[in-house]
Amino acid sequence: MLSITKVPAKSAESLDDDHYLQYRRASDGTYVFDGDMRATPERYDRKAHPWVEADDIWADPEFPYPPSEFFSDSTTWLRACDTIENPVVFQKDIANLTVNRGRFETSKFLVVFVTTMERKELIKKVFPTTQKSQAIRHFRFWYFGQWVDIYVDDALPVQEGCLLMTSHSAQSDREIGITMAEKAYAKFTGSYTEVEKKDFADFFLGLTGGYAMKYELRIPTHDSEKVYFKFKDILASGSFIFCSVKNSSRGYFFGKEESLTFSVIGTLPVRTNSSETEHVFLVKLRNIWSDFEWTGPWSHGSSEWLKCHPDDYSEVIGTHGHCCEETFFYMDIKDFVQYFEEITIGSLIPDFKFNGPTNMGFHVNVYGEWQDKSVEALHLSTNCLGSSALQFSLSEGENPGKDSFDICVLLTQKIINNENPIPMQCNIFKVIDTKEDDSLMILRTGKKTDHSRDEQAAIREKLEQGMYIVLPSIQENAKQRSTQFLVRIFSDEALHDIGSFPTTRQLIICGEEGLYQEEKI
Repeated sequence: MLSITKVPAKSAESLDDDHYLQYRRASDGTYVFDGDMRATPERYDRKAHPWVEADDIWADPEFPYPPSEFFSDSTTWLRACDTIENPVVFQKDIANLTVNRGRFETSKFLVVFVTTMERKELIKKVFPTTQKSQAIRHFRFWYFGQWVDIYVDDALPVQEGCLLMTSHSAQSDREIGITMAEKAYAKFTGSYTEVEKKDFADFFLGLTGGYAMKYELRIPTHDSEKVYFKFKDILASGSFIFCSVKNSSRGYFFGKEESLTFSVIGTLPVRTNSSETEHVFLVKLRNIWSDFEWTGPWSHGSSEWLKCHPDDYSEVIGTHGHCCEETFFYMDIKDFVQYFEEITIGSLIPDFKFNGPTNMGFHVNVYGEWQDKSVEALHLSTNCLGSSALQFSLSEGENPGKDSFDICVLLTQKIINNENPIPMQCNIFKVIDTKEDDSLMILRTGKKTDHSRDEQAAIREKLEQGMYIVLPSIQENAKQRSTQFLVRIFSDEALHDIGSFPTTRQLIICGEEGLYQEEKI
């Protein structure tokens, strides 16, 4: 049974006449539908700010220190408010921060953090502007549909008078923002070593609530220009690109023998000032590391800049101040595909498939649960289990004559205590006919998806008007345990008849070869 947050239709202004709509208008101007298909719906209550007496200093009881297995006996923990005169969090523009790496391999988290937090709308969510105490730092991270409050004290590990154990700003001894963010995320995941195990996509989810996918770079050098223009389109849509250097191809990279990670933040076509004009396609990468420098072509002060066409060079100077800023560097796209082994593309919902910006102002959030014993087999020739299907309808309604609707579906499973995700998939079926016995004939829309052990799965489709069923499912031979999931649907028009699909109603699945299979859901 679908439990919903019912709001009178008149709160949606122009949508007054549609009695199917149960959207509420959010503060950002979007319309939101909240539902719950779990047997026992859960409610998240924001954690209150820690309370201490006026003369006391709060010590975090949930993330105690020191964890002796990682810190030596010579490590001391000192309060920033006691050892640093007027410590500040993010004193400088975060886009210009450079970082000294600490004891733990948290470089991917730091790259995603610095890159995404340059967006004002994101840093306001992750780091609330009102900090009630200098010794207590308040962060928020996205977890299963909620922005979870994380509070940490400002105790820092020090060896021989130097802050060496955790990452910290390379520019100012007063700046503790990076250190506190790293510590807060370690508390969020359970420990610093849990942060080490995660990848770009995990951090992007926790910092934005968005969707990210990893791609291996197996592009021949002669096809590198295609990558350049793809990057240009991705960045233009507001998405993010994160990348890692090949371990076996450090060539022109000068720095520590650690994981080198960056984010692509721009593209720039330039011309060489030669007898035959040659077009060079440069990618601009963010460099937050204080111990690294790219020394290859188009690096800081390289001879290639002297050959650059004066008009293009002036554009670089005028836009970026000078081409040798410490916080970014340029690479020829041909070198990029040679030296980088993979990229992760992340985007804020709803444009996670990078098909260009779309005004998806209608958001549906429905929680469900795969039960460990009560699930029924729903084969659909895909060997999956399903117990919570969601239905909705699309009609031309407020836009007569509209023949297609842009839909994004994002399925997220709830991960508890860093357990491994179970293999899951999400499919959309269109109802194409109703039989006399009230059973439905349905047809899969789009490509068949595979089961994956990712925390999230995504679908983006253009759908015609009609009735649809969203089926989140787990693999039949997966280890069965009660696992909660969240379905988020983003659309450019309102959905109608949103609800749970009756488990007793029969479905007739139309196969690819025109055959029918009768199954129950």
